Formats: sequence, structure tokens, C-alpha cells
Amino acid sequence: MEGVSAAWLAELLDRDDVSSVACEDMSGTGGFNCPMTRLLVTYNDGGKVSLVHKRHDADKRDMNKQLGLAREALFYQAFASNETFRSILPKVWHAEGDMSTGEKTIIMQDLGDAIQSGYFFGPASPHNWDKDLLQKTRGLSAKISALDVAKVAARAAAEVHASFFRDIQLAKDGFSWLRGSRWIAGEGQALWEAYQGQSRAAWESLDFANSGVAWDPFLRECIDAAIGRAKEKGGFSSFLAWMEKAPWSLVHGDFHPANCMLLAPEDPEGGLQELRLILLDWENVGVGSGPQEIAQFLISHMDPGLRATVESEVLQEYYRSLISHNPQIAEVMSYDECWREYVAGGAGKWTWFMPLLATGCPPKMTQYFHDQLLAFLKTHMLTPETSKRKAIFELRLEQELDPWAEGLWTTLAELQPPVMSNEDAGDERYEVEELGQAFQNGDGDGNSQDLPDDGFLAEVVAKRSLCSESHASEVQDVWNVRLRLPTSRAYAAGDVLVVWPRTEPSLVQRFVVETLERSLTEYVRIRPRRGRSSPFPSRPLSLRELFSRYLDVTAVPSRYFFHVLSLHTQDELHKKKLSEFASRSLEAKDALYEYCKRERRSAAEVMWDFWTARPPLRALISALPLLRPRRYSIASSPRWIRPLPLRPFPAGRLGVWPWQEHLCPREDGLGSTAIGRVLEEQGAKASPLQLDLCVGIVNSVTRSNREVKGLCSNFLKDAAVGARVQCSLEEGSLKLPPPDVPLLMVCPGTGLSPCRALVQQRHLQRMESADSPKLPAWRKDLLFLGFRHQEGDFLYGEEWSTFSNWLSVHVAFSRDHDDRKVYVQDLIEEVGEHVVRLLDAGAMVFVCGRSHPMPSQVFDAFVEVLQKHAGLSLETASQRLRLLQRTQRYICDTWG
Repeated sequence: MEGVSAAWLAELLDRDDVSSVACEDMSGTGGFNCPMTRLLVTYNDGGKVSLVHKRHDADKRDMNKQLGLAREALFYQAFASNETFRSILPKVWHAEGDMSTGEKTIIMQDLGDAIQSGYFFGPASPHNWDKDLLQKTRGLSAKISALDVAKVAARAAAEVHASFFRDIQLAKDGFSWLRGSRWIAGEGQALWEAYQGQSRAAWESLDFANSGVAWDPFLRECIDAAIGRAKEKGGFSSFLAWMEKAPWSLVHGDFHPANCMLLAPEDPEGGLQELRLILLDWENVGVGSGPQEIAQFLISHMDPGLRATVESEVLQEYYRSLISHNPQIAEVMSYDECWREYVAGGAGKWTWFMPLLATGCPPKMTQYFHDQLLAFLKTHMLTPETSKRKAIFELRLEQELDPWAEGLWTTLAELQPPVMSNEDAGDERYEVEELGQAFQNGDGDGNSQDLPDDGFLAEVVAKRSLCSESHASEVQDVWNVRLRLPTSRAYAAGDVLVVWPRTEPSLVQRFVVETLERSLTEYVRIRPRRGRSSPFPSRPLSLRELFSRYLDVTAVPSRYFFHVLSLHTQDELHKKKLSEFASRSLEAKDALYEYCKRERRSAAEVMWDFWTARPPLRALISALPLLRPRRYSIASSPRWIRPLPLRPFPAGRLGVWPWQEHLCPREDGLGSTAIGRVLEEQGAKASPLQLDLCVGIVNSVTRSNREVKGLCSNFLKDAAVGARVQCSLEEGSLKLPPPDVPLLMVCPGTGLSPCRALVQQRHLQRMESADSPKLPAWRKDLLFLGFRHQEGDFLYGEEWSTFSNWLSVHVAFSRDHDDRKVYVQDLIEEVGEHVVRLLDAGAMVFVCGRSHPMPSQVFDAFVEVLQKHAGLSLETASQRLRLLQRTQRYICDTWG
């Protein structure tokens, strides 16, 4: 490289023993507009070292000056020797920069042995396209996850942010080169408006129709709104008002994984504390929001599904580290405030940044960042109007609720001081009268008079597994359970059955007899305290019935449960731990989440772990979760197993009566189909008042290798034929439209339940119709099913071909392909022309199954086929589908 010599380097390093210097080009590295060269240095004593020379681009001085890229050198001058930065900065031997010219020269540590941390985030990121990531990470990506890297990055960022948290020293003249340093003193309006103007000008210059990017209308609305708010009069004043209370600090300014180098231990199993990140490319260093930095890090590289799952864990790691380095921060910023700044601030930063990316990046890369930002906005339910969340994230409700609730109770107490009476007894909701074993009232299984007005007892008449043995044992089992209703009950296709399960008898016996040291045949009478309602009947209950039907010892308990246990143990270690779980501190909530919620640890298991805690029965009844019902979409039409009256049919009916006889198990149980044979084997007698449930059996293993069983699904699976189950009926969200309205149904997995009922009902409608010919392919209704394996979990696989005269069934078996996974959205695109024809004909769209991420992926697939086969723009296609949603012609019936 021109100008590089031993004498030149000796002067910069301030040493006289440099013998020689060889140069090695490092094209493609070095950040924005900053060429880098590896210097292979030999000293007079024969010692050798590899350094890196980073400098400005001599051909782009004006741009360097405009962007202030020399600030990186000034940052190293000011902070490279600071103890705070010692572990996260490369070693720097020389740094000089001039903001007036944009020139800089840096001699720094060669990090060739480190690994760019972005390589651990998978192939989706543009930085990783067409790269062998296993080779790039030296095989460590198989052992070190993106979450591991994100948590190390969060700790590194927190150390910096804690050291300079709201530090007004950053506003002094010596730091005028920092981006935004003048904002601390309420100055710098021109700079702030210039930054907003850059984004606005870039956005206004975009030709969306020809940009090569599928711009989502919702994302465009969000960016339009953000730019509009910044443009409004008083925008800078609003920004300064935010600065007065914001968690600003010294921030990197471009904090993403590609700017972080990972120093990994030789043995990655040694633990996260051994991993270390070196932060590079400080050209944008300045004053900003710490939580926003974490949002930039995760949004830029991490898969949206993974990010939504782990972001709370990463931000808690950040907040814990922040507080450990600077405990005073907890007094001015709670974790809840940190979380809100992460969400709203992260979205705000990216909506400002997105227009700049769109004008400076290739379309494919822009599309990636577009999708990343859109997923973040949707995860947190942000709106263009307010940029505020409309829902609380994940299971950690208490982390959001506690501060709000404390403020609410304080305010209410000021408005209306509470009046205590002698009847108040703390938090206990019920009075419990213990009657002993002398009282006898039935067998403890409950009486029909205890049923609510809409309740009834349904009889189990048949059941069978719908999966292969291998799939049932290795993945999940799914059962069809047939129930007979009382003659006074009726339902419609699309309705929901509410099931009240009972706790497994062996578990009830262990809990009552061994844990509580009571008898199952002891009786109690439970009355609500004044002003409270009661879920218990007024009659006496045996402990067997109480813990089988009313209290759920298999449920994950609340924080209050731990509080009650802590009051009734004399063991100091147990009391301390229970009190910790019951407290409101961030650390306690984390610990409770890990111990209880993530592990799905039940109330019974908690009492087994803390065996010294034995609260009295009255306190335990108030603290335990109530047993709640579960809701299942009914998977059959009420008329499917009720043959139509034998009557003559018009000629030319394509053999309709043979269809009906073939499909519908007869009253005498002599049906000839697979369905009929199964019913015969189970001893089931067909009835007009029977229904099917398609039940996914919940049996899972936690991260600590604990087995967790779903209460209701296993209750139904284990129920004997002839057993009675407490139920009620609810109207469902799906209704069968008139016969001339096409159906377009998407229902992977057990989501097929309501659609199976609708298919059966429509088939019977066609059989009754005077004109039900076989339809041409393009006019048939569409059903999209999704399973893992054709031979493993193809639910009701023997049935679907029966409806081929009017229904086109497409099945995605996601794991049956060696080269790729196939999902329902892929099949929608394959038959896109057929989909569009049905939509044009006024089809009703039903999407059923798990709520994340399938429904949004299906929506996107419909948008794509409307673009391709109807010639609509992305925006018009999305608007058309949203209109269907608003008019209840596109309905999502999802759970989870």
C-alpha cells in the first residue's frame, strides 16, 4: 500500500524497533467507506505481529465529512483506555481523526482469530447469504446458538450503557463529535431535523411499484405515520421531552451482529461467561437509547419466530447486567419501562432507518429488512397511529401488570379508603367447615343437580387413535372420541363442545392421602365469604370430589400460591425460596418463570418439592387454581351419523343414496365403511345425537426432562366407553354458508375439526338437493390439510376422497420430502388459479389451527396468488382480503 513503510509505522506506534512491514488487502471489510489493510509487522528482535490499518477512503472525503466517519478514531482516542471498554474493544495502538475533513487513521488489533457473530444467526440474514456458516464459525454454530450470542451482546452493551447512563458529561465540548451530544443540553435542532429529513427524502424518492420490493401496506402506513409525526411542528420539542426521561446513554449507534466479533473458548461447553464480544465500527457512536440498541441487534439478524420467543429473555439479561453495573438505574427505569422502550423505541428506530436502507440496498436485501421490521411490528401489535402495544407479551403478565396495579390500588385507596370489618380474613375467599368422614353423600363422583343450567353429561360411545404407533410415541397422538348427547341437546356444524375434565384418580389419591395426609372420604362444606361468589356447590363435598372436579392440582400455580406456602412452613430454606418466588422483584419473576411456568410445574409438584409447607385446608382451597373447562371444535355434523329417511330420489342422481349409505354408519351399526367398522369394533350404536372430537393428546417433555401431561386430552383418551363426561355447548364462529357459496378451507393438524363438520354437512346438503352433479375441477370447493407424515398422522385419511365430486382436497405432508418441507401455504400457491376463481365467485374462507405463525403465512399466500393470477398489486390484494375479514367472509378460528 502506498505510503506504508517501517518508518511510517514506527512513528505512529512511537517505537523505533520496527524492522519491516508487509501489506495484505482486506477488501470487503472495514465498515462503511473505510478500507482496511492487514499489516504484517516484523520487529528487530525477530518478533512478529499482525495489525490492522483502518483509514478513510481518499476518494470520498466529502461523504466521509458529511457522515462524520472520523468520529470512530476520536472515540478510540477518548475511550480505548477506559476500563469500561477494555473487554469489548479491540486493542488500539494509534487513532487520529479530523471531523472537518473526514480523514482518519487507526492502527488496531487484528481480530482474524475471532468469528463475526452474525454467522451464528443462520442463512436468512443478507450478511450470510451464500456462505458456509459451519465453516465460517469453525463448527461452533452447532454448539453456540443465536440466543447465546444475543445474551453476550446484551451484557456487553449493558456495561457501556450503565457506565454512561444519562451522563451529562457527554454534552461537554470535548465530546462535541459524538452524534447527538448537543441534544443533552436541549440544542442541536438543525442536526435532528437533518436526520429526519434524510429519512423523509429517501422515503419520498421511492418508486414503490418498481422497487423490486413487496411493500406491505401496513408497514408503509407505519413509516408514513412516523415520518409525519417527525415532520410536524414541535417534533423536536417532543423529542427533547422524550430525552428528559429517556434511558439515553453512550451507544454504539450501529449495533448489529456483523459489527461484533466473537471470541469463543476452545471448549464451547465451558459456559457463556467464557464467550466475549469485541465491538467494531464505531462510526455512528453517540447519544441514544440503550434498549433501542438491543432491538436493532435482534431485528437485523434474528429469525422473527425465534426473536419473538427469546427477546424477553435477552432483554432481561440486558436489564440485569445494566443494574448490576449501575444499581441506581433501577430507581429511574424499571424493567417494564425498559421493555416498553425496547418495543416502541426499537420500532421507531427501524421505521426511521428503513427508508435509508430501501434507497441504499439491493431489492432482495431491502425485502429482508422489510420483512424483519414488519414481523416485529406485528409481534408487538403496534399501530401506525400510536406506536403503542395493544397486548401484553408472552406469559409474563405480572411484569406488565404489577406497576399498573400498584398505581391503581394506590389511587383507589386515596379516592375511597378501604373499610375493614371483623369478617375480613386476609386473602382467604371461603369458609371451610370440616365434617369428617361420618357424613355420607353419594360416592363422591358428583350429582347431576350440580351441573350448571347449560351443562349436561355426555356418554363416551367410541374412541380410537388416528395416528400410527410410531408417530404417537415419537411426536404426538391424536384421538377421535365419540360422545352421545342427551336427547334434549342439539348442536350445529361448527359449534364447540366445552369439556370439564377430572383429575386422574391416582394423582388425587397421592395428593390428598400422601401430601395432605387426609382421607379421600373426608367431607367439607365450602361457603364463600361475604361479597364473594363460589364455584363450589352448597352441599358437602368429599376431598376426592373436591380435588377431582373443582380444584386443579395439575395446573401451574399463581404467585399467590407460593405466598401461602411460605406462611405455613418452619423450614428456613423453604420459607426463603417460597418468599422469593412470591415477591415482585424482577429477579424473583425470572426465577418463578424458569422454575414454574417454563417447566409447566404443577401445584402438586410444587408442594412435593416444598414438602415442609402444609397450609390448612381453608388457605389451600383459596390458593389453588380452579379446574377450568377446555373447548373443542366439534369434528362432525349432527346429521352425519343419522341416515336420511328412506325415500325415492329423482332419476339421474349419480347414485346419491349409495353415497349416503356408504358414508353414514347406520342405526343398526352395520355401516360398511372404515368408519362404520371402527364403530362396530368399539360397540358403538349410531345415534342422531352423537358427535366426534378430534383430540391432540398433550404429552411433552420439558427442558429438564420432566414429562408433562395435558389434563383434558388425557382424560378423554383414558375415559372408558360408557363413562359420562360433564359438558356444555357453545356456538362456534364458523357457519356453513348457502350451497351456492364456495368454501375455501385451510386447516392443518387438528385444526380440521370444524371444517370436517362443515364438509360433512355440505355433503349431506348436496345429497338432498335435486341437482347435485359432479362439479368440474375449477368449481370445486377447496380444502387444504397439513400433517407431518402420510403414514403417521394423516387424520381421517380414509374419508377425504369420498367428497371428490364437489371438494378438491390438497394435503401437505411437511416431513415426507427429503429436500424441503411442504406446508399448506405452498399448496395454496400451487393451485393459485383455482383459489382466485373461488374468491371471485364469493367464497367463504375459513382458516383453522394454531394461531402462530400459520394464519399470517396463509394470508400472505393468498396475497401472492391474487397478485399472480388476478393481476392485483400487493396493496390491492391485501385490502381485498382485509375487506373479507371485516365482512366476516374470511374467518380465522385459531388457538394457542
